[in-house]
Amino acid sequence: MSTSTSLNDYRSALTTPGARTAVVTSLLGRLPIAMIGMALLLYVQRETSSFAIAGAVSAAELTGVAAGSVVQGRIVDRVGPSTPLYAASALFTAAVVATLTAIELGAATPLMVAGAFAMGVLQPNIASASRALWGHLLPPGRVREAAFSYEAISLEVFFILGPGLAGLLVATPWAGTGVVVGATCMVLGSVGFAATRAARTQRPEPGEHAGALLGAIAAPGMRTVALAAGSRVCSPAMRFGLFFQAPEAPGQTHAERYAELFDLVALAETLGFDVAWLAQLHFGGAFSMLS
Repeated sequence: MSTSTSLNDYRSALTTPGARTAVVTSLLGRLPIAMIGMALLLYVQRETSSFAIAGAVSAAELTGVAAGSVVQGRIVDRVGPSTPLYAASALFTAAVVATLTAIELGAATPLMVAGAFAMGVLQPNIASASRALWGHLLPPGRVREAAFSYEAISLEVFFILGPGLAGLLVATPWAGTGVVVGATCMVLGSVGFAATRAARTQRPEPGEHAGALLGAIAAPGMRTVALAAGSRVCSPAMRFGLFFQAPEAPGQTHAERYAELFDLVALAETLGFDVAWLAQLHFGGAFSMLS
């Protein structure tokens, strides 16, 4: 029996009761996810005539996003998405205003870097909140897998569109327009998403996230992945890869295992790994589905 995802599965996921408003607001909030950093880079370069300063400011913002998303994700896991998104949106707005003011006033580089880092840390983590919502709206199966695929596909589209939109908006009379437009979309989308009934009623099951504060990162396997990713950053000359045997879990279909495998490869690429190897094991049965 085929388990491939069809267009009907996507339609069923996106028209799930309670999902429509969350989908629209999530689209608005996730649209500038790859736009703000690029818009900030171009804006600072216009104001300072220095790509070195602009790169430092943009890098600080992205570093803040990486740090803040982990903390926000753990908070959302424990209390649900609405309150953290409301709080992050308010604080993010204040950080954006402070950073833009510093740039306009020609403040010292460390001050602009600090403001950009605060922007990143406080950027509402709507992408992970949106993806997690499907686990509460839909039971396991093809429709839920289609919803997860939709999240991944739309996010990739935004990663492509974001820098292009930033490049267009920097050509407006005020070079900071892209930052303001991106931040506005993210805040409106995050607040709108947090206000939906689906998000407000999402609560973790008792004891579901009662483990270590670091969550999955505290697992030995994830510690190894994080350690290798850190080594890659500290030693650029070294090349790292992952090897996948892909055994099947009890009751898991080939389609589900492949989807999980592709998610792991995408995560590895995000963390800085250079290559992914797949095993070749003929007639491996449960030992490996690859051949």
